[in-house]
Amino acid sequence: KAIEQVGAIASDLSYRKTAEIISYMTKRATSASTIGRQVWRLGKWLEERQMRFEASEPGKINAPQLFGEADGIWVPLQKAGKKKKVEIRVAIAYTGKKYISKNRKRLLNKTCLTATGIDSQPWQVMIREHLYARYKLEDTKHLWVGGDGAKWVGSTFDLLGVKKVTRILDPYHVKKAITSAFGDSIDSEALIKQLYDKGFDSIEKTLLDAVVGATPPQVKRRLECLSYLRNNAEYIIRGPSMGAIESNVGKLIAQRMKTRGVSWSLAGAKGMPLLILYRQELYEKSFRFEALKTEKKKQMTRKRKRDESTVPKASFTILKTGKISAPYASLFKAIIHD
Repeated sequence: KAIEQVGAIASDLSYRKTAEIISYMTKRATSASTIGRQVWRLGKWLEERQMRFEASEPGKINAPQLFGEADGIWVPLQKAGKKKKVEIRVAIAYTGKKYISKNRKRLLNKTCLTATGIDSQPWQVMIREHLYARYKLEDTKHLWVGGDGAKWVGSTFDLLGVKKVTRILDPYHVKKAITSAFGDSIDSEALIKQLYDKGFDSIEKTLLDAVVGATPPQVKRRLECLSYLRNNAEYIIRGPSMGAIESNVGKLIAQRMKTRGVSWSLAGAKGMPLLILYRQELYEKSFRFEALKTEKKKQMTRKRKRDESTVPKASFTILKTGKISAPYASLFKAIIHD
């Protein structure tokens, strides 16, 4: 439980800040390196649990159309020798989107998975087992796969067994590649529209003409963009609204692991994404939630001042004394004279 508490806090804050909080909680001095070791230990356990998971029975979520996206992010490593960076892979699957405000949508039945420094084969097996246990893949008629042009991104969902699969190159990457390479020489917006309307062949000559006369750095960027679009031309199509992986990678990895001046050990880079992924579960298991008790406000009864000038409209108390046998006139007279 103590390690889970460390993992929950460290998924939000730096090791140093986590050590301060744990020191206050336990009243024992705790160092940042101790927090790091606990993160490694918990991360390794989560990694083994995730990779060894095998689906025992199919999932129950209906997914006639399933959307899958994948992307990677590189983080710097400490004292790693020749290996100065490691790639963290992130994949999401969902059954659709729902508007929650005017310009915001929420992914329905979302599943998120991540792994660090993993090969394509075990990555695909892990994706298959977890998605098979969550969705009714036997009833899935169409799988939409989105992401950038990386080879492993397109093959992430290959083992799901869905017959009809359509891969779409993320429009975000298409627009980014064109505007960064050709934005200062051609009308990027019109070119992108032509690309989606008529295909890559219709704009290839325009892009080649824009390479002529450019500076050497510009030529390099523009040729790379040309190669990128040519190699992925068949995936540049209009399809359903996707492109959710970028924001998920940003919230899951970048906000915690790509801040300024941060670098990671290999064990930390493997463990931290999983701690972030299971953050809510770690908080719920390791911290007891107690609802704040609200005190009931006492109702204040205000006493009204009696107006001596008016005749009281209340009943006479003498009528409740039990002296029913006495004549009322005599009783009232006795009260007045008293």
